[in-house]
Amino acid sequence: GINAEYMGMAKYLTPELYKQLKYRRTTFGVTVDDVIQAGVDSPSRYKAGLLAGDEESYDVFWELFDPVINERHGYSKDGKQEHDLDHTKLEGGLFDEKYVLTARVRTGRSLRGVPMTSHCTRGQRKLVEDVMVKACSTLTGELAGSYKSIGEMGIKMHEQLIKEHIMFDKPDAPLMLSGMMHKDWPHYRGMFWNPQKTFMVWVNEEDHYRFVCMQNGGNIRQVFERFATGVLQLTKGVEDQGYSFMKHPHYGYLTCCPSNIGTGVRAGVHVRIPKMSKHPQFRELLTKMRLDARGTGGVEDTSTDSGGVFDISNKDRLGKSELQLVQICVNGVAKLVELEKQLESGGDVSSSISSMPYLK
Repeated sequence: GINAEYMGMAKYLTPELYKQLKYRRTTFGVTVDDVIQAGVDSPSRYKAGLLAGDEESYDVFWELFDPVINERHGYSKDGKQEHDLDHTKLEGGLFDEKYVLTARVRTGRSLRGVPMTSHCTRGQRKLVEDVMVKACSTLTGELAGSYKSIGEMGIKMHEQLIKEHIMFDKPDAPLMLSGMMHKDWPHYRGMFWNPQKTFMVWVNEEDHYRFVCMQNGGNIRQVFERFATGVLQLTKGVEDQGYSFMKHPHYGYLTCCPSNIGTGVRAGVHVRIPKMSKHPQFRELLTKMRLDARGTGGVEDTSTDSGGVFDISNKDRLGKSELQLVQICVNGVAKLVELEKQLESGGDVSSSISSMPYLK
C-alpha cells in the first residue's frame, strides 16, 4: 500500500478531492491521473508523489499541488519567490581541499508554451532542443563550448561522460519510466559543455533543461560565479529568440517535479567528514542547518557508508533566493568541517550541536 506519512500526494488526495479533480484537463490534456501516476507506481521512492505534465498543472490541480508543496518546502500560501544571482554577495566559500573534494551548483528550467518532458510530442521535444542549442551558441569566454546530441556522441562517448559524472544516463529509473520521460529516447536529448567541463547544459532529461556548473576542489565561490553568469546569458539567449522559461507568480521557476520549483538551485559539495558523519547527532545537525546528505553516487544513492565522503547540499529550493541557498550550503559545510577538525583533535561537539538553533 501507499504510505501517506511518507508521500505527500497520498496524504492529501482524498477520495473526495479525486472526484473533484478527475474531470479537469489542462490545455495540453493533462489529467489528475497523469500527475499522480509516478507516485502510484513508485510509492516508496517518491516523496512528493506528483509530476506536473505542463505549466498549467500547478494551477488546474492546485488543491493537490498546494498542500504537497507547502509541506515539502515549508512555503506559505502567500509566499513570494525572490531571485538573486549576484555572486559578489556570497560570503566565504573557499574550502580546504583536504575536506572539500568537489563543488557543484545546478538548476532546472522549462520552456514556456511546451508540455513537460512527460507529455512532449517529438516535434515539441525537438523545439526544446533547437531553442537551447541556439542559446548556447551565444555563450562567450570560458562558458563557450559545443553541443552534441546523444546520437552524435555515440555509445562510447556517452558512457565516458556518464563515468565522469557530467552526463545523464538512459531514462530507466522508476520515476522516469512512470513519468513517461523515456519516450522517443534517445532523440532530441544531448548536452552542451565547455572544454574544461565546468559548465554543462542537459537537454530533455527529466526537465527540458538542467544547467550544471562544477569543478574539483573547494572553491564554491568560483562555481557560483560561473553558474550565475551562465544562467543569465542563457536566459537572454532564449528570450532573444522570443521564448521564455516557465515562471509562476507564487512558485517561481517551474519544473516537472514540485521538489525542484522556485529556484531549482541545488548547491552541493563532496565533503570528507569520516568522524562527524558517524556522530550520533549528525542527522540532527543537518536538519538544523537545512541540509541534505547522500552518498556520492547521485540521487539514487542513499548509502550511509561512503568512506566518510558525503554529498552535502541545501535542502530547500523554494522560498529563498539562489544566493541565500548557496550561502546556506557554504555556511553548513564550513560548520561540518569545523566540527570534523574538533573531533580529529579529540574534542567533544555534542553540546555545540545541541545548542544550535534550527535555521528557518
